[in-house]
Amino acid sequence: MQRWLHGRRPQRHLNREEEGEDPALEFMRKFAIGLMSGTISSCVNIPFDVAKSRIQGPQPVPGEIKYRTCFQSMGLVYREEGYLALYKGLVPKIMRLGPGGAVMLLVYEYVSGWLQENCDNTTRDHRRAPHGGH
Repeated sequence: MQRWLHGRRPQRHLNREEEGEDPALEFMRKFAIGLMSGTISSCVNIPFDVAKSRIQGPQPVPGEIKYRTCFQSMGLVYREEGYLALYKGLVPKIMRLGPGGAVMLLVYEYVSGWLQENCDNTTRDHRRAPHGGH
């Protein structure tokens, strides 16, 4: 068994394009995953963004600080204005960050694949000679 494991050659990982999958379908799959991740992250983040805007913006009564901390601000907005007030500005944010997530994932995937194919460091020797040695 041990001889079989040591004698086995590592198989090269095939990406989906090499396996015969349609590149356009793969592009759309990655685009959809990025779009969904951008949309979901926007939905999770927007209540915190609303609280941040309330804390940083002008206070309703001059000289009195109404919005102090993140969770206190979210609770106050929820109690005074309702649940939907925590999601003000969600549509424009999704329209910006949904496609932004898709583009970011696509660029990462294709640049990473290109670098892996074209910048293989296994043939280069990066070891340095010890100090004083040649």
